[in-house]
Amino acid sequence: AQQGRAGDQAREDLQPSAENREWWRSFASKALPLLQERALQNNHAFQANRWVLAQALSRARIARADLFPSVDIGASASKSGRGASGGYQVSETFSGTVQAGYEVDIWGRNYETANAQALRAMAELYAWRGAGLTLESEVALTYFAYLAARENLAVYDAMLTNARDVLTYQEKRERLGAAAPLDVARQRSSVESMEAGRISYQVKMTEAANSLCLLLGVAELPEDITALTDKERLRDMLPPSVVAGLPSELLLRRPDIAQAEANLKAANAEIGVARAAFLPGINLTASAGWQSDSLSSLVGPASALYSLAGSLLQPVFQGGRLLAQYEQAVAAHKELMERYRETA
Repeated sequence: AQQGRAGDQAREDLQPSAENREWWRSFASKALPLLQERALQNNHAFQANRWVLAQALSRARIARADLFPSVDIGASASKSGRGASGGYQVSETFSGTVQAGYEVDIWGRNYETANAQALRAMAELYAWRGAGLTLESEVALTYFAYLAARENLAVYDAMLTNARDVLTYQEKRERLGAAAPLDVARQRSSVESMEAGRISYQVKMTEAANSLCLLLGVAELPEDITALTDKERLRDMLPPSVVAGLPSELLLRRPDIAQAEANLKAANAEIGVARAAFLPGINLTASAGWQSDSLSSLVGPASALYSLAGSLLQPVFQGGRLLAQYEQAVAAHKELMERYRETA
């Protein structure tokens, strides 16, 4: 039940709220939604986080399986012979069995293990959501930086063109004797300096474009995206309005805080696992089936067999291993408590 509640709570918490769902659409950009879609699909780091989440969910299911009995079926057939007077004495044996085993979880070790793994999976869910929000933010910021660098380069080119026109005009005046050669030399030096400075603006735009390609997981921007970005300008982006008096519940939507809380709860459950290791474990096993010398008479009352068994195992001497495991769990809980306080 706890496993189900943990999973349901994680899925509920991970649903984007109305306030932050696709927040980047408020910028009224046609290219930005497409950039975000491609980034979430193709970004390698984000996809790697997805598979980390898949591993955590599988570990949670593995731990949960120990809460239930295990059932196995088996069948065997053997034939043997030995020398005897007049030939070989051959014997055949056929058997079919059903076996069941169950660990009586009196001290809650299996329950706490399953609970801890479920909470670890919740933490990975929040980490995955946080990675997605971070990626969306980086894509938006990088795209805006690209637009800004491109527009700065356009402004600089306009200034450079104007400086070249002034130089041409000064050179004509010099030929007519209306301008001093020193003035022309100064203007020519200014133009050459601006031409050298243009490289830095080109580098900034190229770096922003390369960063955007890296976030999208592509070598170069696709043509459909380029067609949209060429039509957009930074001053046309409409920044979202900020509501005055942000509610304190905003902290509850921070994935990093939710992840730290889930890890802290998991560490608390792992203390219960370490504590239960000091107590005896009780296992029950049962098997039933048939065994016969003839396959035709295998299934019948005369060939039926069964067994029931129970065992109790109490740790006596482990060389301090159990105590060290408990102390490690307590120390891990304290560490995560401090990290949670730091995050919040």
